[in-house]
Amino acid sequence: MRQKGWLTVIGFIMFVLGFLSIVLSMVGVQLQFMTWLDHFGKGWGFLGRLLLLMAGILIMISDRSGPVD
Repeated sequence: MRQKGWLTVIGFIMFVLGFLSIVLSMVGVQLQFMTWLDHFGKGWGFLGRLLLLMAGILIMISDRSGPVD
């Protein structure tokens, strides 16, 4: 039961990091620990950030949805 809340927190952190990283990269600023994504190219870096954002959303949705009866 307690794991449900932690997964939501992890998903929210992933979502915020992905969103913040995308917004900051559009203005030319980067989070220091996310710069490794741009070593593969700008397009792949954007895709990695977008996947981080979407994975966070999916974790939150799947964690909050209960079992179907």
